[in-house]
Amino acid sequence: MRAFHSSAAIDHDPSTFLRYGKPIPHPESIARYEILIGATASVADLVETPDHGIAPILDVHAADYVDLLQSGFAQAVASQGLIEEVMPTQFAPWSPHRRPVGIAGRLGYHMTDTSTILREGSWRAVYGAAQAAIAGADALAAFLRGFEEAARLK
Repeated sequence: MRAFHSSAAIDHDPSTFLRYGKPIPHPESIARYEILIGATASVADLVETPDHGIAPILDVHAADYVDLLQSGFAQAVASQGLIEEVMPTQFAPWSPHRRPVGIAGRLGYHMTDTSTILREGSWRAVYGAAQAAIAGADALAAFLRGFEEAARLK
């Protein structure tokens, strides 16, 4: 069995998020990634995912959402100065006709809660995770095509 992953996952290591208005340690961490990779390596061949480009991501996600993930941290730094991370704290109701342009509004429009943190390396991690999902889907599709072909030959 193969398991696709991206070592860029370690580029997203948020420190905290808010629960009931209090900061608590964020469960997404480099340590968690290392535990999961270690456990997976004991039962599967780990494959560093190839780069399939951004087109497949844009096939399933809105361009303004992808842009937020790609450039949101830089936008937050430009508006707030040197920061370690940014999280949504106000949530805008979704509307196809009016989309926020400021970073606070964009975060609240696209993110679902205060655990969705953006940091400098978040885009690399998100992009790598998407590439791993694409590689996994491609591998599954190839396996199913082979299975169907074998069934036809019987």
